[in-house]
Amino acid sequence: MGIAEHQLVLLDSEDWKERVAAAEALAELRDPSAVEPLIGALEDGTWNVRCAAVWALGEIRDPRSVGPLIAALRDSHGDVRYATCSVLGKLRSPSATRPLTATLRDELWNVQSAAAWALGEIGDTEAVEPLISSLLSDNWHVRKSAVRALGQLGDLRALAALRAMHQDPRPEVREVVGDVLTTLSSQGI
Repeated sequence: MGIAEHQLVLLDSEDWKERVAAAEALAELRDPSAVEPLIGALEDGTWNVRCAAVWALGEIRDPRSVGPLIAALRDSHGDVRYATCSVLGKLRSPSATRPLTATLRDELWNVQSAAAWALGEIGDTEAVEPLISSLLSDNWHVRKSAVRALGQLGDLRALAALRAMHQDPRPEVREVVGDVLTTLSSQGI
């Protein structure tokens, strides 16, 4: 039995720690034969296992995982939703744009922030208006991520909203706004 086969067996272990370790090992191997079992692990009863499966699918980068990962945006645990946003951004699948824009309204600020980051990575301008709305978030991390994402999208519709962010109360947000506006200006936007 090879290493991948051994880890696939451990992915079904009774011990959740062994299942997490197996998902992590499969991530390192980046073996496409692990995609379907890891997709199955997205339904595991232990959030740690689901989270490890999400990260593993992100390392393997197989398009078969996009649909199940989109479904994982509705996971009951915030860490799983956060990881899923990050991985969907890494995969850059435009089919994740609408589900991620809905995730901008998640109850947790770190999930909202990760969704904004992912939308910037995907680069679909369908996300411009929802990201502009995120500039009004009470959480400065979310505002900062939305500014960065809008900068990556480079859409004129966001320019006035980005300029208004120069008045943000947080220096971290104002700094990113300055960088984004400078970059957009150099691109002729």
